[in-house]
Formats: sequence, structure tokens, C-alpha cells
Amino acid sequence: MKKLTFLFLAFLISGFAFGQDTQQRVQQRDPEQSAKLYTERLTKELDLSSEQQKRVYELTLDRSKKAKDRGFVKRGEMNKERAGELRAERKAHQDELESILTPEQVKKWNEKRAAMVQDRGKRDRGDMKNRGNRMRDTTNK
Repeated sequence: MKKLTFLFLAFLISGFAFGQDTQQRVQQRDPEQSAKLYTERLTKELDLSSEQQKRVYELTLDRSKKAKDRGFVKRGEMNKERAGELRAERKAHQDELESILTPEQVKKWNEKRAAMVQDRGKRDRGDMKNRGNRMRDTTNK
């Protein structure tokens, strides 16, 4: 019985430790790092000029600072008004970014975003299918 209790406590503590670690990693990245990483990624994907890099960095830094000031919002705590504000902010950022990019870069960027959304959808549906199969497998045993 003591071993079982000890094992339960060990799992409980390790679960808290992993949960805290994930939140700390998200919070550790400061706005400058976020803006730099995003600018580097876009530079690599879209072959940005030095002027474009500077403007994208400034735009992203401003957005990152606003996000940090806003704080982390947990799922379920967001209301429709807040979600609408975030959507509007994201749309304004995308519009400003598109004004910095050339038409060819915008096309390539939109294609990459669409592919990413499509891949995310496939991954989510695949997980649901697998989850359903696992549930059926356990009920038949």
C-alpha cells in the first residue's frame, strides 16, 4: 500500500512539473526574441530584403509587446468580445504585413499559411479517427 501511495504521489508531482515547464517556456520568450525569430523565418521563406526585414521586425515587435501586455489567456476564459478584438488585431497585422511584402511574396506566404492550416486539419482529423478506433478496440476486448 505504501508503494502504491508513493507511486501515485510521484506521478502527481511529475505532472505538475511538466505543466509548469510548458507555461514557463511560453512566458520566457520576450517580445524581441519573438519578433527576431518570426522575422528570420519570413526572411528564409520569402527572401526578404534588408528594408523588409527591418519593417517586419518593427511590426512584429509591436504586436509581441501588445501580446505580452495583454497576458496569457487560457482556453475557455475568452469571451466573444475578446476573441473579436484578437481577430481584428491579427487582421490588422496581416494587412500591414501584406503592405510590406511584394505581390509574389504575399502569394507565397498565403500558400504556406493555407498549407499549414490544411495540414493542421488533417492532423486533427487523424487524431480523432485514431481516438475513435482506440475506444472501439478497448470496448471489444
